[in-house]
Amino acid sequence: MATCRSFEGIPHLALLDLRLMERQRFEARVIEIVDAAIAGTQVEDDRVELKRDWPDAGLKVARQVAGHANASGGEPILWIIGVDERGRRVHGAGGTEPSNWWGSVSRHFDEVHPELQILNVPIGRGKSVVALHFTSDRAPYIVGVENGGRVEREVPWREGNSTRTAHRSELIRSVISEASVPTLELIGGQVDVERYAGNDGPHENPRDYRLGTLRVSTKLKMFMSPQGAAYLPEHRQNLRISTLRGGSFDLGTFNLFGSYRHEGISKFGVPQRVAEGGVAIQGRSSIDVTGPGQLELFGDCVLAFGEGSELLRARKLGLALTMPVDQSDRAARLNCQLEVPAKAEFDERDIPDRYDSWHVARRFSVGAVARDWR
Repeated sequence: MATCRSFEGIPHLALLDLRLMERQRFEARVIEIVDAAIAGTQVEDDRVELKRDWPDAGLKVARQVAGHANASGGEPILWIIGVDERGRRVHGAGGTEPSNWWGSVSRHFDEVHPELQILNVPIGRGKSVVALHFTSDRAPYIVGVENGGRVEREVPWREGNSTRTAHRSELIRSVISEASVPTLELIGGQVDVERYAGNDGPHENPRDYRLGTLRVSTKLKMFMSPQGAAYLPEHRQNLRISTLRGGSFDLGTFNLFGSYRHEGISKFGVPQRVAEGGVAIQGRSSIDVTGPGQLELFGDCVLAFGEGSELLRARKLGLALTMPVDQSDRAARLNCQLEVPAKAEFDERDIPDRYDSWHVARRFSVGAVARDWR
């Protein structure tokens, strides 16, 4: 069983979903970036752009957005307007209506443009910045060419701080990367927060847990739909939960099981399992995807003593699963919200069981939670 680490940091922007919980997380991420810029720290994320003023809403900035999105490997990009990085101060982002600005910029795109989410973020007294969150999952993005002529369109590409026309190899990598990323659909899920009660029976406490230590048990049923063959290596996978108040916990390792049916009897007299669908588990949790299929995820993670008390008070949890695709910057992602049911059987009280060392103290669920978990 793995031991978890608690994170106070902000999840990667690719996990962004601007509902209440994630909007607060996104705002904290923007403040973190602005604070770093004011302190003179180099913003190391190449998917973030800081600008002192609103750039003119014309073809030039459309080309910059397109180049940035095309080179991001399908990950979202973030522009923050109102930060004077050179002067190390918040300049402010007033005087421009963001939706009107984007309307003038987006008309320079050919057929498809990045989707935009806008958030005004107060920084200190009387100053604010505007965060522009662009999706890039429909790359490549194409823009018109100034003055027309025989060349009418261009596929821009960002390199460092400049924008140029994309090379063929870059376009191929962009398209292939997009095509090979599976999508994850949640069928049902459950997260139990359990408290160590010390009922070890005839067994000693093998890990010297202290009474009141919390364990997080996760069960998910998912359906994976691939766009093409893909391999998702185990060592790059990550599962994280977070609360509305900002607590975030990396849940360490977990186990995956694919769909199967029973067919025949083995020489040992037990039913033989035969894999179904195009999702095959290699080793413990590496996934070889050749077609659609169902997945089940099981994980148990013990928190450090004294951590996780906010989980016992929360009514909702955010859950983020990331499964990077091998030889790609892309990842299959699942982002969802689990809630304590209205008629909760487990609601901030232990279920007495003298034969179990761990008592369920809080249960969160979503979707159709099956009764026959393995």
